[in-house]
Amino acid sequence: MKTVPVKITLGVLHEHRACETQCVVFSEHWPKGARITPCFLRKAAEVLLNLNWAAMKFLPNKEWLQYKQALDTHECFESKPGREALRMWCWGGITHGLSPDARALVKSYCTHCAEALIKVLFEEETENG
Repeated sequence: MKTVPVKITLGVLHEHRACETQCVVFSEHWPKGARITPCFLRKAAEVLLNLNWAAMKFLPNKEWLQYKQALDTHECFESKPGREALRMWCWGGITHGLSPDARALVKSYCTHCAEALIKVLFEEETENG
């Protein structure tokens, strides 16, 4: 069974085969690692970390399904440029070649992923405890 780590480190990312571009971004912002908190998730979205990848790697099945439901759909899937921007970013963290509009779509998607993770990981905790 998958478990959500309390702290993410560069070692954890390497162990789960995160792409090098995402590892570099992570280490620039959190050289000693970071605890998983709503603040961390929002900052990770700002710097375009692929939180959907992390959710896929770390969430247990029940939470993964809740996350996917909370994620729902996003506007970037509705247009060919949006899908292309996401494809470039998802398969290598490439952002330097994206137009400002495409980069904005990727950032919006990252923020959407962060808020879906926050809902799954923290809001249920608050409601029940």
